[in-house]
Amino acid sequence: MASVTGSKSIPPEDARRLISAHDGNVALLYIWQSLNGHFDDEAAARDLCMTAGEIAAAREKLERLFSPSYKGADQLSETPASPEKKAPPSDNKPPQYGLSDVRVVLESANDFKGVVEEATRILGRTLSTPDISTLLAIYDHLGIPAEVMMELINYCHEISFERFGPSKRVSVSTIYREACRWADEGILTFEIAEDYIAAQKEISSRLSRIATVLNLDARRITDTPLKYIRSWITMGFDDETIAEAYDRTFTNTGSLSWKYMDAILNKWHNAGIHSLKQIRDKERKGPKAHTTKSSSVDRDAVAAILNDSKNKD
Repeated sequence: MASVTGSKSIPPEDARRLISAHDGNVALLYIWQSLNGHFDDEAAARDLCMTAGEIAAAREKLERLFSPSYKGADQLSETPASPEKKAPPSDNKPPQYGLSDVRVVLESANDFKGVVEEATRILGRTLSTPDISTLLAIYDHLGIPAEVMMELINYCHEISFERFGPSKRVSVSTIYREACRWADEGILTFEIAEDYIAAQKEISSRLSRIATVLNLDARRITDTPLKYIRSWITMGFDDETIAEAYDRTFTNTGSLSWKYMDAILNKWHNAGIHSLKQIRDKERKGPKAHTTKSSSVDRDAVAAILNDSKNKD
């Protein structure tokens, strides 16, 4: 990282947050405050060739980019404290903002105003104050930039449309829960959001095919099965191998036991086996190779289910 002056340098976390803001005025003000160690509206405007309004807007955005305790250079030492990602509440409930807080941000932050307009379009209704407060929590409390929020809202809308059709619009609370996940995974820039959404779309395209293999309605899969299927895809199993695990599960248990099937696939994954050919080769070379897959009872899978039942007791 290049030095600002002498031994002063921009911490990597600060640099990433400044880049995510996509605002040159904010970056300039950050550097000016780092060099001067105090805040002076007139001096900053003069040195940076900005208007008083531009300085005020840049300072407000800079404060939001960093921790709540950061209120300008009067709280700086040599550089602003590195922003800490704000952990979502354990119950995933957003902090509440008053009507005056909402009005101030809507009037001063055009990027957030654009988010509200986009959410209004997607949800197909006028947003209530609590709705806007929740969006503000994503923007301010979780620290997700406006352009990333645009991607987030549209992504949530697409997922809801795929699962429930056009009759059910995505809710603001659902958007907030997904935002907590994005904040936790560090999806805080437009580029990272794009990559994440592309990866999720690839998984979604496979979900419908795997649902067919498992004789399930893709639109009615609940959260627990979704969690299993996504983990199998992430492990690197193709559709054919997942179908094989399902066939063995159904043959040996008489039903679709998610824990049994997951135990089979985890056993293969831990052995570095991810294709049907690898499975056949290993069983053919094994000392007790099974002549038919229908006669193969996976003892590890049975043990996993028994242990789970014992733990519940």
